[in-house]
Amino acid sequence: MGKTGVCGISANDPVYPTMTYDWTNITEKNIVNTMKKGYILLKNENKKYTDGPEDQFIMIKSLEKSDVSLHE
Repeated sequence: MGKTGVCGISANDPVYPTMTYDWTNITEKNIVNTMKKGYILLKNENKKYTDGPEDQFIMIKSLEKSDVSLHE
């Protein structure tokens, strides 16, 4: 999130061609601001929620219908 770069295997690869990406406008704040009411975004710092990457975000349906927020 918030970065630019290049990914893919090669320009000729039919499944994973090389491409440039620009995620500079994708931020935690922008994600939270565009989420529907009733959802929360969990930040997996210190592998608090899963054994996945620590920079992982998890969106779940909240128990509180009006809740839209980032939980750390």
